[in-house]
Amino acid sequence: SSLTAKALLEPSKSTAVRTALTDDDRIQQAAAGGKPRPSSRATQTRQTETVEQALGEARKLRLANRKHAALRVLDEAAGRHPQNKTLTVKCGLLALETGRLKDARRLLDSAIKSGSTDWRLHSALGAALASAGEHQKAAQRFEKALRLSPGNPAVLNNLAMSYAMA
Repeated sequence: SSLTAKALLEPSKSTAVRTALTDDDRIQQAAAGGKPRPSSRATQTRQTETVEQALGEARKLRLANRKHAALRVLDEAAGRHPQNKTLTVKCGLLALETGRLKDARRLLDSAIKSGSTDWRLHSALGAALASAGEHQKAAQRFEKALRLSPGNPAVLNNLAMSYAMA
């Protein structure tokens, strides 16, 4: 059966969101500005362990299809660690997936403004904008995602749908 434009742009159906949420290591590295995470346990603080525990718990909940509970865990951790870019990214992606479009837009925009060049974040922000009916702004985000990941079929599809809906 053919997919409608709405189905393609729904947060729960977005290929970009599913891809981004399952690519934890790449997202964490991108959120950290492409810098590798510290490898020495001695250099990690208690805060980092707490963040990692929250990320692990949220991942388990999300895999068990308890996305709202996972988002609550991430929201609480982000409240304790507001400067943690990985938490910002994860909260934004999961907010999009659970339909919290305003939160998703704010968090994904913040992650992008902090210097992330991951195409998935631009594509996810485009999906949030498209879901809110802002197709011209969505197209701009999808265009940026396409520049970062040339020829990506998911981005091309979402960009075409935004053009069609504008």
